[in-house]
Amino acid sequence: KTKQVCPVDISALGPEISVGLWNSTKADVQATAFKITANKEYNIKDKNGNVLGKVSATSPSTRITYDSNSNLKIYNSIADTLSNQEVVFDATDGNNTDLIFDVNRPNSSYDRYRGKIKIRYTDSNNIWVINILPLEHYVWGDGETTGTGNINHTRVMTSIFRTYGYWYIKYSTKYAPYGFKIKSDSGNQIYTGYDWETTHPNIKKAAEETRGVVATYSNDVALTPYSSWSDGRTRSFQERWGSTEYPWCKSVADP
Repeated sequence: KTKQVCPVDISALGPEISVGLWNSTKADVQATAFKITANKEYNIKDKNGNVLGKVSATSPSTRITYDSNSNLKIYNSIADTLSNQEVVFDATDGNNTDLIFDVNRPNSSYDRYRGKIKIRYTDSNNIWVINILPLEHYVWGDGETTGTGNINHTRVMTSIFRTYGYWYIKYSTKYAPYGFKIKSDSGNQIYTGYDWETTHPNIKKAAEETRGVVATYSNDVALTPYSSWSDGRTRSFQERWGSTEYPWCKSVADP
C-alpha cells in the first residue's frame, strides 16, 4: 500500500501515550524514596483526581515512599499524606506541554520528562514511574536515533517511532496491569525524554516536519518493527514471529 496519513488526531499534539519509564521494588523505594521536582507549579493528586497539594517550582522536592497496604506516602514538599496505589503530578495552570519534571532516575543522565508523571504501585516488585504526554512530544524524545545523519533518515525514524507508539496506544494491552501502554526500553522502543530532546535538536526538527505522519496498511495504523542491525537482509514478520497477519513486513535485501 502507498504510505498515507492515518486518521490520527493531529489537531494539536495527538493522543496521549503513557510510558513506563522504570520500576522499583517496595524494598528499594523504602530504602531510597522517589524524588520529584519541576520547572513550575504542579499538583499532587490521588488516583481519583483529588488534589492533595500544590507545589511551587522553588519548594523542596516531593518525596514518595511505600507505606503499607498499597499506600504511597508523600512528604517533604507537603505535610505527610497517604495516597492509595497512585500519585499523579500535573500542571496547576492546566498546561502540561511546558511542564518538565526531574524524576532523579537512578544511574541515568536522562532524568527530565515533559508532561505528567505518575507513580503507581501494582505489587511489591512493581512500583512504576510513568510519563504521560502527547504523542508528538513523545517522538521528540526518540532515543532510537541521534539525528546527526542525513535528515531524511531522521524523518523516517521519527515517523516510524510515532507509528509504533500510535499502534501501542490503539492496540496494546500487555502493560495494562501496570497502568501504561509502552515501556521505554529496547524491547519496545527507547524513549529518553526531555534531556534527549534538548541535546539532539534534529530529532525534534524532523518530528515537527513529519507531524502526524504514520505508516498505514488498509487505512489502519501498521505495526512497524525495526532494528539497528541486519546480516544483509531483513526478516519477514512470518519468518521472525510466525504470523501471516502482517503482509507489509517483508524480507528485503539490506546490503
